[in-house]
Amino acid sequence: MSDTPYISLNDAAKLTGRAKSTISKALKTGKMSYISKDPKAGFQLDPAEVLRVFPEKTETVVSFQSKNTQKHS
Repeated sequence: MSDTPYISLNDAAKLTGRAKSTISKALKTGKMSYISKDPKAGFQLDPAEVLRVFPEKTETVVSFQSKNTQKHS
C-alpha cells in the first residue's frame, strides 16, 4: 500500500472479505464510488466508501489497519 489514504481493489477485497469481482461489480454499476482509476495502478478507493457498501466486522477492520500500520513503521 502507498502513503495515500486510499486503497486498491485488492486491499478492499482483503478488508471486506469479499471477492475482487464483487467489489469491481459494485464500482461498475455505480453502487460504490472511487477516487480515480489509473491504467497502471487500478482503482483508488476510499476505505470509508468501501466499508459503507460492504460493512465488515470490527475485528477485520482493526486487523487490516494494524497490518498496514506495521508496514509503514
